[in-house]
Amino acid sequence: MSRPSSSAGVGDIRSSTPRSKAGAMGATRNARPGNTNMLASLRQTQIIASKPVLPAELIAVILDYVPVPDLLRCARVSRRLREMVYDDSRWIQKLRAIGVWDEAEARQRLDDALRRKMEVQRVQEETEAKRSGGDLSATKGTSTRTRAHAGSVTLFDAGHEERRYRSSLDHSQQPVRRPSLTDGFEDLTLSPASANGASDGKSDPAVALHVLERVQSIRGKARQEFAKVYAALGPLYLDLSTWNNQSNSVIFRLYRDPEQQAQVLSQLRRFSRCDHTEGWAVRQGKLDALVKVFESAVLREFEQGLAANDVDVRMKRYAHVLVSLNGGRAAMDAYIDGNAVIQKSTVLGNPLDCLDGVAQGHVDLNSSQSFFERLARLLVDQASTIDRVFPSGVDVLTPFLSRICDGILTDYLTTLYDEAHDHGRETYVKAVSGTFSQAVRLAASLKPSTSSSSDFAAQSSLMITQCFDRHIDLYLSEELKFFETRANEDVMRWERELSEQQETTESYFMSNINRQAAKRDFLTSFKKVVMMPVNVLPAFPFAASKPVPNPALASLEASAASQSRP
Repeated sequence: MSRPSSSAGVGDIRSSTPRSKAGAMGATRNARPGNTNMLASLRQTQIIASKPVLPAELIAVILDYVPVPDLLRCARVSRRLREMVYDDSRWIQKLRAIGVWDEAEARQRLDDALRRKMEVQRVQEETEAKRSGGDLSATKGTSTRTRAHAGSVTLFDAGHEERRYRSSLDHSQQPVRRPSLTDGFEDLTLSPASANGASDGKSDPAVALHVLERVQSIRGKARQEFAKVYAALGPLYLDLSTWNNQSNSVIFRLYRDPEQQAQVLSQLRRFSRCDHTEGWAVRQGKLDALVKVFESAVLREFEQGLAANDVDVRMKRYAHVLVSLNGGRAAMDAYIDGNAVIQKSTVLGNPLDCLDGVAQGHVDLNSSQSFFERLARLLVDQASTIDRVFPSGVDVLTPFLSRICDGILTDYLTTLYDEAHDHGRETYVKAVSGTFSQAVRLAASLKPSTSSSSDFAAQSSLMITQCFDRHIDLYLSEELKFFETRANEDVMRWERELSEQQETTESYFMSNINRQAAKRDFLTSFKKVVMMPVNVLPAFPFAASKPVPNPALASLEASAASQSRP
């Protein structure tokens, strides 16, 4: 890089005019020998201070788009550019773009460093106080004891001054080390990657597999941390712009194991996020194409293992490769889509069996119970298979259960409810309520996989109950109508029974009252008729005061009284 001109912010020392040069030459002829000539020349010069053409903010933005090797070269230009290039926030921004900078960790490390620094300072103060014979509290401005006189304070320590003098001599004799351009990039070459992408032999290919996982968030050390990442992944990433065929990539020459290749590709995709230099679109496009080709090849091997039911060898191996590449989403989709249950090759039950051979208004829930039991056993077996195939941390059972609910369970319930609704309102209501209770028991019987979340029970229950959402409105409407119809029928039956009972009671009481009245009227009339001759005859004076009883009348009254009793 050429030397910066005066417009770059560096002052120039120039001769003012040609006449000043002549005056300097005349002064040289007339002056005495010694340093007078040099001083005379300096007096004739002018220091022209110039300001930078670009402001610091714009220069900082430009440096964001400069490649790392060119950044290190820019640090050679001036102290100001060095400070701008080595600014810690610039490298923190790159680490944050990659996704390896943890602000909480950096803050915690800073607090710990300050705490340790304060502790060391306190220990040094205590040591200095003990050595000088003073009081530590006095150094802090909080004296705890009364001094007898001011002469007890040590104003000059000859031993301490002698040690300081020796230390200064030792430092003066040592060669002064200029700040290195590659401070933090010691193992990094400034030249771009070679045509074949070969490394310089200093970097270990195994470092690139886990380099991003070992990055530490330390303020003031962000440049050194990024240097480790760039030294491991920079040559591999810059190699992307040198080849035209995926097979020529250095990645497939350095790494032979598919899982290692997937790890490197994953690291490079994260590393590419901090690339904003010229040609970044080409490099990222080639990287995406390389990842896509690699993923398709691995996914093909996984699907073949799934078709052959090779769980513990091919499926397990290539599932781990896909997880290392991009989280295993493609492997999860292939496993779910290729499952025999999802493809409807395994029939769990016929919903119409619940309505065949049953009376009007009834439903056979034994068939639906068998369906839910077979589904529960299938999900338990799938959880065990998922634990064997996929690595820990990849939850496949939850999306698999979601597909089962959206496909198998929803289709079964919809077919059953539509047919039950055609059979009648009572059949529909009984079918919905019965299968809902069976579905709740299914959710309670499921077992989570090793990688399932802690709230798997709540999630599974929610997914299963959501299968009834589309039927809830119709069910509530039909249930209300069914309840109203049954309630009206029961009320009418009760009213009819009460009316009949009331009519029977009234007729009984009314018939009993009329019979008694008729009997009383008959006896009264008969008594009048029988007693009439006795009252008509005159009373003789010689007759006794006590009437003579009439046997015929007494027997008649007794027989009438016995008949009148109920």
